[in-house]
Amino acid sequence: MEGVYANCKSTGGDGFAFVIQGNNSSALGNAGIGLGYDGLENSVAVEFDTYFNHEALDPYENHISVHTRGWRQPNSSNHTYSIGHTNAVQMLSDGKLTGRIKYVPFFDIDILASSSFVASPHILSFFENNNFQQGGNSDWNKAGLGVLSVYIENLDTPVLSVPLHLSATLNLNRGRAYVGFTAATGDETHQAHEINSWYFSSLRMDPLEMS
Repeated sequence: MEGVYANCKSTGGDGFAFVIQGNNSSALGNAGIGLGYDGLENSVAVEFDTYFNHEALDPYENHISVHTRGWRQPNSSNHTYSIGHTNAVQMLSDGKLTGRIKYVPFFDIDILASSSFVASPHILSFFENNNFQQGGNSDWNKAGLGVLSVYIENLDTPVLSVPLHLSATLNLNRGRAYVGFTAATGDETHQAHEINSWYFSSLRMDPLEMS
């Protein structure tokens, strides 16, 4: 297949990530291709990737992806462990951008009709893990399955929405997590990452009971 990467261009790398994790305030993952979150246990990362790494199965150099392996295994920037991604976004390395990340602990079935909704095969592992094969409940087979959405520039319409059961994916102390950013670059693909301003807000929303 010729020209499959014809639209890719070198813009530096590697990108940055917004990370929710239950370890400690100084936890940090692997550099370079790992974007600073790869290897972090008990974490969920929203990566803003600006460099194509074929060994990580990147779909394209310019993409947004949500990665987690739950609390049982270290997170990975390899796209085998992405629960959803999109490359239908403007160039993430092209100047100053405004973004928003929103999580709600309930699943509105109408989201299935949205062009932003993506659910990768990796989510099946959370519905079939633990002692599911012996008749027990998997991590996500309980009330609280929700949706994580990512917005770029247009803060009313998401570019990516993925299913996520945050409270069952991470093992947290009384529901409390550390949040922040990681980033990484390379020796030959230098890129500066600047968070000019940001804020975090939370509102208690009880999950809907499953029936």
